[in-house]
Amino acid sequence: ALLGYDWQLELGDAVALTAQSTTDLLISDLPVGYYPKDEVAHYQVNAAPEKTFAHHLLIEQGMRQLIPGGLGIFVAPANLFESDQAKQLLGYLQSDEVYLQGMLRFPDKLFVDPAVAKVLLILQRAGAQATQVEPVMLGQIPEVANKAANAQFISEFSTWMQDNHLKMPQD
Repeated sequence: ALLGYDWQLELGDAVALTAQSTTDLLISDLPVGYYPKDEVAHYQVNAAPEKTFAHHLLIEQGMRQLIPGGLGIFVAPANLFESDQAKQLLGYLQSDEVYLQGMLRFPDKLFVDPAVAKVLLILQRAGAQATQVEPVMLGQIPEVANKAANAQFISEFSTWMQDNHLKMPQD
Protein backbone atom coordinates (compact mmCIF):
# COMPACT_ATOMS: atom_id res chain seq x y z
CA ALA A 1 0.00 0.00 0.00
CA LEU A 2 2.90 2.36 0.75
CA LEU A 3 4.14 1.93 -2.81
CA GLY A 4 0.71 2.54 -4.30
CA TYR A 5 0.17 -1.02 -5.48
CA ASP A 6 -3.31 -2.50 -5.44
CA TRP A 7 -2.97 -5.61 -3.28
CA GLN A 8 -5.61 -8.25 -2.91
CA LEU A 9 -4.68 -10.97 -0.45
CA GLU A 10 -6.68 -14.07 0.33
CA LEU A 11 -6.17 -16.60 3.08
CA GLY A 12 -6.32 -20.12 1.74
CA ASP A 13 -4.79 -23.57 1.44
CA ALA A 14 -1.95 -23.31 -1.08
CA VAL A 15 -1.96 -27.07 -1.74
CA ALA A 16 -5.66 -27.00 -2.66
CA LEU A 17 -5.40 -24.14 -5.19
CA THR A 18 -6.84 -24.91 -8.61
CA ALA A 19 -5.68 -21.87 -10.64
CA GLN A 20 -2.60 -22.53 -12.76
CA SER A 21 -0.01 -20.85 -14.95
CA THR A 22 -0.39 -17.29 -13.79
CA THR A 23 3.12 -16.05 -12.98
CA ASP A 24 6.67 -16.16 -14.30
CA LEU A 25 8.49 -16.15 -10.94
CA LEU A 26 7.61 -17.84 -7.66
CA ILE A 27 9.67 -17.48 -4.48
CA SER A 28 8.71 -19.55 -1.46
CA ASP A 29 10.07 -20.38 1.98
CA LEU A 30 8.58 -23.83 2.37
CA PRO A 31 7.06 -24.99 5.66
CA VAL A 32 8.22 -28.41 6.79
CA GLY A 33 5.81 -31.04 8.03
CA TYR A 34 3.10 -33.43 6.92
CA TYR A 35 0.06 -32.24 4.98
CA PRO A 36 -3.08 -33.40 6.83
CA LYS A 37 -5.66 -33.60 4.00
CA ASP A 38 -5.16 -36.83 2.05
CA GLU A 39 -8.23 -36.11 -0.08
CA VAL A 40 -6.52 -32.96 -1.48
CA ALA A 41 -3.00 -34.35 -1.90
CA HIS A 42 -3.48 -35.82 -5.40
CA TYR A 43 -0.03 -34.99 -6.72
CA GLN A 44 2.85 -36.92 -8.27
CA VAL A 45 4.80 -36.49 -5.01
CA ASN A 46 1.98 -38.08 -2.97
CA ALA A 47 3.34 -40.66 -0.51
CA ALA A 48 0.05 -42.50 0.14
CA PRO A 49 -0.86 -44.36 2.23
CA GLU A 50 1.39 -42.21 4.47
CA LYS A 51 0.88 -38.49 5.01
CA THR A 52 2.82 -36.51 2.39
CA PHE A 53 5.33 -33.81 3.23
CA ALA A 54 3.74 -30.39 2.77
CA HIS A 55 6.96 -28.99 1.32
CA HIS A 56 6.94 -31.65 -1.43
CA LEU A 57 3.32 -30.86 -2.29
CA LEU A 58 4.02 -27.12 -2.29
CA ILE A 59 6.95 -27.53 -4.66
CA GLU A 60 4.75 -29.34 -7.17
CA GLN A 61 1.85 -26.94 -6.64
CA GLY A 62 4.16 -23.94 -6.97
CA MET A 63 5.46 -25.20 -10.29
CA ARG A 64 1.85 -25.58 -11.50
CA GLN A 65 1.32 -21.87 -10.82
CA LEU A 66 4.11 -20.87 -13.21
CA ILE A 67 3.78 -20.12 -16.89
CA PRO A 68 5.86 -22.38 -19.17
CA GLY A 69 9.50 -21.38 -18.71
CA GLY A 70 8.77 -19.73 -15.33
CA LEU A 71 11.23 -20.00 -12.45
CA GLY A 72 10.46 -21.42 -9.01
CA ILE A 73 12.89 -20.55 -6.23
CA PHE A 74 12.29 -22.44 -3.02
CA VAL A 75 13.94 -22.27 0.40
CA ALA A 76 13.81 -25.96 1.29
CA PRO A 77 15.26 -28.33 3.90
CA ALA A 78 18.88 -29.27 3.16
CA ASN A 79 17.95 -32.94 3.64
CA LEU A 80 15.27 -32.69 0.93
CA PHE A 81 16.52 -35.78 -0.90
CA GLU A 82 17.31 -37.86 2.18
CA SER A 83 13.81 -38.55 3.51
CA ASP A 84 11.73 -41.66 3.03
CA GLN A 85 9.60 -39.64 0.55
CA ALA A 86 12.53 -38.43 -1.56
CA LYS A 87 11.80 -41.07 -4.23
CA GLN A 88 8.45 -39.47 -5.10
CA LEU A 89 9.96 -35.97 -5.19
CA LEU A 90 12.88 -37.09 -7.37
CA GLY A 91 10.42 -38.78 -9.71
CA TYR A 92 8.56 -35.51 -10.12
CA LEU A 93 11.78 -33.53 -10.61
CA GLN A 94 12.82 -35.98 -13.35
CA SER A 95 9.48 -35.71 -15.14
CA ASP A 96 8.94 -33.76 -18.34
CA GLU A 97 7.13 -31.01 -16.38
CA VAL A 98 10.04 -29.42 -14.55
CA TYR A 99 13.79 -28.88 -14.75
CA LEU A 100 16.03 -28.96 -11.69
CA GLN A 101 18.33 -26.07 -12.56
CA GLY A 102 20.22 -25.59 -9.32
CA MET A 103 20.57 -26.23 -5.63
CA LEU A 104 22.61 -23.94 -3.39
CA ARG A 105 23.25 -24.69 0.26
CA PHE A 106 23.02 -21.77 2.68
CA PRO A 107 25.99 -21.23 5.03
CA ASP A 108 25.94 -23.60 7.98
CA LYS A 109 26.50 -20.72 10.44
CA LEU A 110 23.03 -19.37 9.60
CA PHE A 111 21.48 -22.27 11.51
CA VAL A 112 21.95 -23.01 15.21
CA ASP A 113 20.91 -26.62 14.62
CA PRO A 114 22.33 -28.37 11.51
CA ALA A 115 19.11 -30.41 11.33
CA VAL A 116 17.24 -27.30 10.17
CA ALA A 117 19.77 -26.23 7.50
CA LYS A 118 18.30 -24.97 4.22
CA VAL A 119 19.04 -24.93 0.51
CA LEU A 120 17.88 -22.69 -2.30
CA LEU A 121 16.21 -24.95 -4.86
CA ILE A 122 15.97 -23.48 -8.38
CA LEU A 123 13.40 -25.12 -10.64
CA GLN A 124 12.03 -24.16 -14.05
CA ARG A 125 8.73 -25.18 -15.52
CA ALA A 126 9.15 -26.94 -18.85
CA GLY A 127 7.86 -25.26 -21.98
CA ALA A 128 8.47 -22.06 -23.90
CA GLN A 129 12.24 -21.91 -24.52
CA ALA A 130 13.16 -23.61 -21.22
CA THR A 131 15.77 -26.36 -21.35
CA GLN A 132 17.69 -28.36 -18.79
CA VAL A 133 20.87 -26.47 -17.92
CA GLU A 134 24.25 -28.16 -18.21
CA PRO A 135 25.66 -28.34 -15.65
CA VAL A 136 23.08 -28.05 -12.90
CA MET A 137 24.25 -25.35 -10.47
CA LEU A 138 25.26 -27.09 -7.26
CA GLY A 139 27.12 -25.14 -4.63
CA GLN A 140 27.58 -23.61 -1.24
CA ILE A 141 26.63 -20.00 -0.61
CA PRO A 142 29.57 -18.35 1.20
CA GLU A 143 29.43 -17.09 4.77
CA VAL A 144 27.86 -13.64 4.96
CA ALA A 145 31.00 -12.05 6.47
CA ASN A 146 33.24 -13.23 3.62
CA LYS A 147 32.81 -10.30 1.22
CA ALA A 148 35.36 -11.52 -1.35
CA ALA A 149 33.81 -15.00 -1.55
CA ASN A 150 30.33 -13.47 -1.85
CA ALA A 151 31.40 -11.15 -4.66
CA GLN A 152 32.93 -14.11 -6.52
CA PHE A 153 29.82 -16.23 -5.87
CA ILE A 154 27.49 -13.52 -7.20
CA SER A 155 29.66 -13.09 -10.28
CA GLU A 156 29.76 -16.84 -10.99
CA PHE A 157 26.04 -17.21 -10.34
CA SER A 158 25.19 -14.28 -12.64
CA THR A 159 27.41 -15.73 -15.38
CA TRP A 160 25.76 -19.14 -14.97
CA MET A 161 22.30 -17.55 -15.24
CA GLN A 162 23.30 -15.65 -18.39
CA ASP A 163 25.02 -18.66 -19.97
CA ASN A 164 21.90 -20.74 -19.40
CA HIS A 165 19.44 -18.05 -20.49
CA LEU A 166 17.75 -17.98 -17.10
CA LYS A 167 16.35 -14.50 -16.70
CA MET A 168 14.61 -12.90 -13.81
CA PRO A 169 11.40 -11.11 -14.85
CA GLN A 170 11.72 -7.36 -15.40
CA ASP A 171 9.30 -4.73 -14.10
